[in-house]
Amino acid sequence: MASGLTDSTAAHAEAGCSGYLEDTWGLRPGGRCSFMPRPSFGAVAINWAARTATLSVRAADGSGVAIGPDAGALEVRISLDTCLRV
Repeated sequence: MASGLTDSTAAHAEAGCSGYLEDTWGLRPGGRCSFMPRPSFGAVAINWAARTATLSVRAADGSGVAIGPDAGALEVRISLDTCLRV
């Protein structure tokens, strides 16, 4: 999740994914070409009882889950058993 620290890995949907790494698994919050244009960092929270992992982009100012350019929360929850979104 920290690849954006050194390289741009995606472009906003309006720009298309041309020249950028496209998320073909559907795990990128905000869509296959989404990105976070402001300072941020990634976080992983594991819920062993529910067998899920929550991957989120957190705002650098400490305000919680970052909001992407499309006004959606940049967070996704996946199953630890299938690695698919839940």
